Amino acid sequence: MSKAVRWSMVWVLCLLAGWARAESISSFYGDYLGHMEESGENTRDLRVSIHPLADNPQAFNLSWTTVVYRNGRAVSHFQNEASFTATHKPNVFASAMKTNVFGRKIPHDPLQGEPYLWARIKDKTLCVYALIIDEEGTYELQTYERTLTAQGMQLHYVSMSDNVLRRELDATLTKVSP
Repeated sequence: MSKAVRWSMVWVLCLLAGWARAESISSFYGDYLGHMEESGENTRDLRVSIHPLADNPQAFNLSWTTVVYRNGRAVSHFQNEASFTATHKPNVFASAMKTNVFGRKIPHDPLQGEPYLWARIKDKTLCVYALIIDEEGTYELQTYERTLTAQGMQLHYVSMSDNVLRRELDATLTKVSP
């Protein structure tokens, strides 16, 4: 194999590796707004904010708000917030939802009815998972996939309960501030 062919193959492999490389969390930082139409008369306004934590450069805060409208009238308002810290696994983040007796931030306990959250970055997508276990041991797994786009992000939400699809939603959000 000629030297030119070998260098061409190395160049192509480097190019492909760059395409498959995961984004860093800082690529997702900012505020995003969106609106989506559901079946029937329902619509949703969405807001997502992702920002670094001042006291830990390896951590970030994620907040998301949903306002549901029925026939043009707001009928429900959901607001959630979670902090995440880097783990020993690349691009995997543990939630830091409460403080233990030693002052360390730790995840919630799903067996106490608290949602257990974790996040990971895969390519240009920040995936956040929420595991909820009820009193009977039935689980619900919510998945929020936030994929970066030129204008902001594409949100894909899935809710599964005991392996049965409960809800699936898609929305486009525009980045409104860094």
